[in-house]
Formats: sequence, structure tokens, C-alpha cells
Amino acid sequence: MGAPTWHSALRHSSAALLCLSSLARSLVVFFAGAINLGTDTSAPYSFSYNTRSLPNGAKVLTAKAYDTLNNLGTSAPVNVTFDNDFTVPTTSITSPGSGSTWK
Repeated sequence: MGAPTWHSALRHSSAALLCLSSLARSLVVFFAGAINLGTDTSAPYSFSYNTRSLPNGAKVLTAKAYDTLNNLGTSAPVNVTFDNDFTVPTTSITSPGSGSTWK
């Protein structure tokens, strides 16, 4: 499996996951733990994922590849941390003041 690297901290970004191999495949499924992030059926097998779609914290990324005979191979795990800022932005109106009249 390609980027991201071991123990990466992913912030405000998409994780680009890539399955690297020359063996005949029919399907590659990308996971964060047991959560299916997406699939690809054509080489190069890859998937982009918005890290803000899951809660912050440690994740283990893997890819499961199926060949044309439906044999299964699983990538080595890659440990990453999703570290997004989910703080709601604050705003205020400074002018006109409360109770002002517009003409």
C-alpha cells in the first residue's frame, strides 16, 4: 500500500491510498479498521478519502485485493492518526450596532 506513511498525522486533507503490485486483480477494497472506505476495479488501484468523514484518532489503513479467481490478499497495515480541526467557526456583526436604523 502506498502513502500515507507509518504513523502519519492527517489533518484537513484527503488520504490518497494506493495499492502497488503487478498481479492480476479484479478489485481492491480500502479500509480504516473495519470501515470500508472505498473500492477500485482498475489499475492503478487507488482511492482518495476525506479524513474529516471519520472521527479524529488512530486508524489502521489496509487494502484487500481480490484477483480474477477471487483469491484474497491483504496489505501490511499502516498506522495513521486523523487529526482534523472540527471547531465551529465563530462570527459576529460589529456594525451596524444593535437597534440601528437604516435609511
